Amino acid sequence: MAGKAERVNVASTCVPHRSVDMNRHWQTTLTVVLSLVLAAGCTNDSSTILISPTAARHDVAPSVTADQGELVLGDLANPRALTFGPEGALYVAEAGRGGAPQNSGPCFVLLSQTMCYGPTGAITRLWKGQRARVATGLPSYAQINSGRAEGPNGVSINGLGNAWVTVGLEGNPELRDAAPELAGFAQLVHLSPSALSPGNGAGNGRRTWEFVADLGQYERDANPDCGDLDSNPFGVLAEGNDVIIADAGANTFVRRDANGTLSNFAVFSNNTTVPGPGCPSASTRDFVPTSVIRGPDGAYYMGHLNGLPIAMGSSSVWRMERGGVPQPHLTGFTWILALAFDGNGNLYVLQHSDGAMTAAPGSLVRIAPDGTRNLVVTGIPRPGGLAVDRDGAVYISMIPGANYKAAGEVRRYTP
Repeated sequence: MAGKAERVNVASTCVPHRSVDMNRHWQTTLTVVLSLVLAAGCTNDSSTILISPTAARHDVAPSVTADQGELVLGDLANPRALTFGPEGALYVAEAGRGGAPQNSGPCFVLLSQTMCYGPTGAITRLWKGQRARVATGLPSYAQINSGRAEGPNGVSINGLGNAWVTVGLEGNPELRDAAPELAGFAQLVHLSPSALSPGNGAGNGRRTWEFVADLGQYERDANPDCGDLDSNPFGVLAEGNDVIIADAGANTFVRRDANGTLSNFAVFSNNTTVPGPGCPSASTRDFVPTSVIRGPDGAYYMGHLNGLPIAMGSSSVWRMERGGVPQPHLTGFTWILALAFDGNGNLYVLQHSDGAMTAAPGSLVRIAPDGTRNLVVTGIPRPGGLAVDRDGAVYISMIPGANYKAAGEVRRYTP
């Protein structure tokens, strides 16, 4: 088991929201809306943060609507993170449909909703126009008749022998004690090299994945944010021998080293944080980490969601030098879900929702190296992931139809 780890704390820059009727459980909000389940976060008022004036510059270049993108993958079960492998293939994490349609279970009640387990999570690859599920049977649970699901959230590949997948939970890790099948949630998965070998896919008779880190147990043992127990591993970044996981429920970026040891990479607050030695400052809302990438300057860039009610423009992109601490970098976003750089140094920011309502469609914003912002894609229905290919084309996963009918898709946009 992981023990208490040395904390890398970030001083809270949160400001009190006018509404005091906050719902602590991020699950209640995000789960009702997204098929994504994250956690609700701490806000950063741009008036309290000094940033470059160029960060507020806006271009007037026209945007496109989500349906104008080229459909490259359809019939996906709750698609989330996207990434490219070294061979140029596109990989997408599918959170699955739980036990649907039979809902054979085991089933359980979470936030007054009946969920049923089923090993329907998967990783799908698109390569040279051919699609294949290179990993299947990953844990998934979903709400009956709605498809709101939890399962594979993030995927990151560092060489064909090093592919990693986060499996979410969206709740207290003790939930997993209810049934043996639930032990696979709040975990980090490693895909075997054979799963990613050309021509291999589901049904090749080989073991394609294994659990390699228990993020839920780490939350129980370390509780980095010093608040209530909650784990939902979401974004993931594999680099060298390390893997960095954005645990949206734990309000923490966790590092797994080459020996399998887990430690805190960066810790933020939630509204149940109890201040004390090694704990972050208390806040009125949770800071919900969703994504972490490396920029062309070698620094880490982090995205987050904020809590409810949604405070439009309150999410930020944070930047962290290697060995340093995260600092607010770009502000004025709403519910950041994913980040990606292109080869020209442009930063793309995927927003799950643009409005005050959680069901509002999302958008994609591009920030040029000089800070100029351009709205690129609008009206994205329940976006889940983002990736940019070698030619600068942008790929977004989304769910325009019913989750339980596997109506998710990936579309490509050419700037």
